[in-house]
Amino acid sequence: MLLPKKGGPDTAAGVDEATPLLVGQQDAQDGDVYADESLFLDARLRSVSTHLRIARLAAYSATAAMFAIVLALFAAIVTLPFGHHRAGHDADSYGGKTLAPANYTVVPGLFVQSDPGFNATGYDMLQDSFGLLDKSAGRWKNFTKFITSLNEDADEHTTYKVIFIARHGQGWHNVAESRYGTPAWNCYWSLLDGDGKLTWGPDAQLTPLGEDQAAAANAGWKDQISDGVPIPQSFYSSPLRRSASTLNITWSDITIDKGVRPVIKENLREIIGLHTCDKRSSKSLLAETYPDYTFEPSFTEHDPLWDPVYQETDTQEAVRLRLVLNEIFATDPHTFISITVHSGVINAFFMATGHPRFQVQTGGFVPVVLKAVSHPTATFSPITRGQSATAPICTADPTARVVSPARVSVAPTWYPACEGAQDGMVLCRGLATTGVAPVPTATAVPAT
Repeated sequence: MLLPKKGGPDTAAGVDEATPLLVGQQDAQDGDVYADESLFLDARLRSVSTHLRIARLAAYSATAAMFAIVLALFAAIVTLPFGHHRAGHDADSYGGKTLAPANYTVVPGLFVQSDPGFNATGYDMLQDSFGLLDKSAGRWKNFTKFITSLNEDADEHTTYKVIFIARHGQGWHNVAESRYGTPAWNCYWSLLDGDGKLTWGPDAQLTPLGEDQAAAANAGWKDQISDGVPIPQSFYSSPLRRSASTLNITWSDITIDKGVRPVIKENLREIIGLHTCDKRSSKSLLAETYPDYTFEPSFTEHDPLWDPVYQETDTQEAVRLRLVLNEIFATDPHTFISITVHSGVINAFFMATGHPRFQVQTGGFVPVVLKAVSHPTATFSPITRGQSATAPICTADPTARVVSPARVSVAPTWYPACEGAQDGMVLCRGLATTGVAPVPTATAVPAT
């Protein structure tokens, strides 16, 4: 959900970047705002490639808008007062149903992670019944019965779902950020595809450790299944391969091999823009790699959202996650749901739902009991969008830890010209013209 910088075309037209979005009233305003061409433009950076990207984004916007209309009509139908257990797809055996939510709250007192004082440092939820506070032998039976009673006692405007939101296992981009440090990663290395030894873009994949972390989650689920934990009925994945692979390793021999098909959703992806590790693969490649998965109807062949100049802010991503939750609650009647995503997405989920925020380690997950209400008088939680982010300026040489700096393949508007030689090399900034507008580039040249 990228927005132009302050002073861009939308600001000139009178759009205040700090205007709160009231979730549940934002369909017409924000249903496809993240894909609108104005979100990626800066008057200073117009070029032929930008215009081509605009055309692609406009096509995606039209598709998304049509899907939003269909979704809105469906949501309007399912919120008619037909009761809890309408025929067919609209209710499950735990009393769950579909509705168009206006407000989300976390049900406290069930998992330790929902306690505002929870300390995640050193905590191993796989050895602690996923954090369930009930430690009795019948703990999962008690939990399932309680969730069912919540749904059965709820009015037609309220439903409860248990979301198991998971972070992918370690990816090669995580290794690179650890190697170079977060400041150098954000201002320099994240904009490249690799460093000559590691490759993390586009669409970073799992490391062997990341695969082991997903396998550990698989073993943890099997252990708790033997104790009666409710198995998720629906599975959703980010379109980035590190998340889809984590889901596959975790669940293939538990549910996927039995015919359950995870759904890949575009808006479950990591924060959009700048970092090449977050630029997704083509739909064809994903379909070939994950033949047991399916795609949401609006999913396009090529990535329509990633941008090399602008990036979502945390609050923009939280708005996007609220929209994803709205769609899931409006179309999926299942009570127990698995979502496999990224650290940024989990933080946005916490922000969007009011869950206490903490860092989820690679391969970890968090069980969250969500109450969704669709009353017209429900409390709306405003989320301020703000302007989009750009890459930070490097305050020190980001290549100091390597012998031979990688060649820069994206516009380094963030890096000072010819500053500091490292091991006989120096990065200098130049200008290469496209025939329309100058585009900054950088080239590694011998130091003098």
